[in-house]
Amino acid sequence: KEVAEVDPLAFQCIAGCGYPHRAEGVSLLIVDPESKCVLPDGSVGEVWVASPSKAQGYWGKPEATADDFNASVAPDSSADAETKKRTYLRTGDLAFLHQKELFICGRLKDLIIVRGTNHYPQDIERTAERCEFAKDFLRPGCSAAFSLSGGSTQTEKVVLVAELREGVDKSKLDGILTGCRDAVAAAHGVSLSSVCLIKPRTIPKTTSGKIARSWCRKAFLGKTLQIVREKEASAAAGAEPAANAVSSSADAVRAASG
Repeated sequence: KEVAEVDPLAFQCIAGCGYPHRAEGVSLLIVDPESKCVLPDGSVGEVWVASPSKAQGYWGKPEATADDFNASVAPDSSADAETKKRTYLRTGDLAFLHQKELFICGRLKDLIIVRGTNHYPQDIERTAERCEFAKDFLRPGCSAAFSLSGGSTQTEKVVLVAELREGVDKSKLDGILTGCRDAVAAAHGVSLSSVCLIKPRTIPKTTSGKIARSWCRKAFLGKTLQIVREKEASAAAGAEPAANAVSSSADAVRAASG
């Protein structure tokens, strides 16, 4: 059959996480986190899981337990009667199913929404770290992108914090900042309100080594980051640039499978 040529830069490869339906006693759904309706194959939503290994809940937090460990799909959902009887764990992960295979996209709490468009922070971080003017000076996997309330503008502001490698010459810093801003604007249609370059090995991480974006946001607001150089957007740059036409992760997988 005929295969159309595709721009490789317009798509991103995502590793599948297996086939949940093959595990005995496991029910996994992709659910709209607001309406609590089950979403069809290929749609991105929150991962809900029911299984014999599901924990009972949080110690001493009955309300949070009811919300996160005993969630039920909406009565008007398209789910079958058996599914509607079950209670599910809300994982907080965003994902989609494609031909019954699970693909994780990111975390719901980390999702960045700008002018109604969803952006995954890891995509913005990767773009900045790999751009021509920064790839030799930033530590890979040591950046954090997160959003802040836009205040009176009603528009989310997006901040990027990135670790420098050891021994980066100060004369390179302004070029790195500009390069990151331009690359993110071109690839994602997002104007960064602030780009911070921080000292090596100082970005907040979890005990397992993952970037702690919420902690990083808190440190940014509390002015406790070890910043080497920062660049804020000018008032003239406040408007969002036009986004490039980039297909969603689910569309990319569907297209690849023909």
